[in-house]
Amino acid sequence: MAKKAKEPHLAVKLEHIPNVGPAVTRDLNILGIHQPQDLIGKDPLALYEQLNKVTGQRHDPCMLDVLMSAVSKKYFASMQQNSHRSVL
Repeated sequence: MAKKAKEPHLAVKLEHIPNVGPAVTRDLNILGIHQPQDLIGKDPLALYEQLNKVTGQRHDPCMLDVLMSAVSKKYFASMQQNSHRSVL
């Protein structure tokens, strides 16, 4: 399992984001999201509904919680403020 980023700007892979593991990464990849920056400005509910539609199944509501956490404005606001820093 990938080591979680202690600071948002250090997340260079999706699996570096807290609560995102291999299964969530695969689901995000299905939606065309391949790196943390791809989540900036996304609507977690829209992503959840799109995932349900694309896969043809209703995912557990816990997936919506994970998406809300991964897309959190606090997380990405911090990432954008620190984007000038080195990433690893």
